[in-house]
Amino acid sequence: LSEKERFREVLVLLEQGEPDSARAELEVYLQLQSASEVGQDLLRQINLPAGEYFPPEYREVRLPSGVSLSNLSKQYLGSVYKFHALAKYNDIMRPGDLTAGQAIRIPLTARAKKVFAALDKQPPETTRQAAQQTPTETENTPDVVDSSGAALLPEPAIPVQAVEEPEEALSE
Repeated sequence: LSEKERFREVLVLLEQGEPDSARAELEVYLQLQSASEVGQDLLRQINLPAGEYFPPEYREVRLPSGVSLSNLSKQYLGSVYKFHALAKYNDIMRPGDLTAGQAIRIPLTARAKKVFAALDKQPPETTRQAAQQTPTETENTPDVVDSSGAALLPEPAIPVQAVEEPEEALSE
């Protein structure tokens, strides 16, 4: 496998709920790309309990149809690649098998607190109207609604198979 193919395989294995196999592939990948911040962070996500990776405080959101943990990870945690830690935090064994309407706990990291604070300043109806007017790659994607009833704007769905390791460093 090429380095890109191996990295993509790591993401697929994590999405399928196979962290042990993903760890083995990731360790080979990191032998070839030892400076990979994303790779090192994915290894930390696999090896650490979710309670050590994220703070215990959280806020719940409801998962709409067509939105993945990668979408929520990017929006609230700053990186699509934190989906595995988010899955562990929510006791989700297979991140690829989610149900619309499922409650997802978002750990209140510094970034998540800022996102929620910004969303809380907007009246729910204003946010829903903005969501309807904002073009996305996925048509008719419903709003994400947090536990306070405020509508949230999800990122367009990003298929794990299409994701490649970014050049820039991880946020937060």
